[in-house]
Amino acid sequence: MRLRSIRTEASIFSLIGTTMNAPNEFGSKRAMAGIGTNPRSGESEEIARVALFLASEDSAFVNGAVVTADAGWTAY
Repeated sequence: MRLRSIRTEASIFSLIGTTMNAPNEFGSKRAMAGIGTNPRSGESEEIARVALFLASEDSAFVNGAVVTADAGWTAY
């Protein structure tokens, strides 16, 4: 019998291109301009890939990590 352990990960995301933030898109792009990061919003598919990786067996050796998908925003 294979023992299954509990893994704990967290994900941090920045601005995601959805209809919810569409009214503020201009302000968001201005805030992101000139800070040396990827000057675009993330796509929901990109965030889904991060979450799916963390939920899959491919991340079986990952534990206690915080995965940041924010185009470098927190490095600013």
